[in-house]
Amino acid sequence: MFITNEPALKVGKFLIISDLHIGVEYEYWKRGFFIPSQVDDLIERSNALLKRTRARTLVINGDFKHNIPSMKFQEIKDLKKFVSGVNAEVKIIMGNHDGGIRRVFDGVVNDLTVGSVYICHGHMKPKLTSNIKTIVIGHNHPMIALNDIAGRVYKKVWVIGEYEKRKVIVMPAFNPIIGGKNVLESGLMGPIARRMKNKKVYLLGGTYLGTIDEMRP
Repeated sequence: MFITNEPALKVGKFLIISDLHIGVEYEYWKRGFFIPSQVDDLIERSNALLKRTRARTLVINGDFKHNIPSMKFQEIKDLKKFVSGVNAEVKIIMGNHDGGIRRVFDGVVNDLTVGSVYICHGHMKPKLTSNIKTIVIGHNHPMIALNDIAGRVYKKVWVIGEYEKRKVIVMPAFNPIIGGKNVLESGLMGPIARRMKNKKVYLLGGTYLGTIDEMRP
C-alpha cells in the first residue's frame, strides 16, 4: 500500500495522492515570493509513480486546486494541463479547496470505496458501511519538526490511527512547496482526524517515530 519515500499510496489498481493545491504559487507571489509553476514537476512525479506501481488510475484525494472559492484563468489552465499530462485516468475527490471544480471536470466525487478501503479528503463526516476496514484521508498536510546538526528541519509524515474501530491513514501533501502542520504542536483537522486514537507517526521512508502523545514535550 505505502510507496517508500513518497507521499502516495497504491490500493488495488489505484494510485492515491492528496493535496496538490495547484495555483498556490499565486498566493506566494502575492506575499512577495516568486516560485515557478510546479505543474510540470507534479506531472513528472505522478507519471513516474504510475509507471513504478503499474497503477491504472490516479486518484487525487482532495484539494486538487488551491484558491477558495474562485478559480483564476491560469489555475484552470494548469489543472487541465495536469490531467492531460498524466498517463492514466484521473479521478478527483472533492476537497475543501475544490469549490467550482465540477464546472471544469466531469465525474468529481465526494468519496471513493475500493474493496474495504474508503477514501475521502477528510473535511466532512464520512459515510461508512460495515465492510470498511481502512479510511484514507488528506486535508492535514502532516509534518514533524526534527532537530539535527543543521538546526530544525520539517519532514512530511504519515499519521496512522484508529477511528470507530477502523484504521485511519492521514496522507502527507503531494505538492513539495505546500506547508504543513507540525503534528506535535497542533491538533489534526476534520471530523475523522480530530477523533482519531493511538496516532502513530512515520517518516516517508517507513521509520516509526512514536505516537503523537508519546512525542509531545
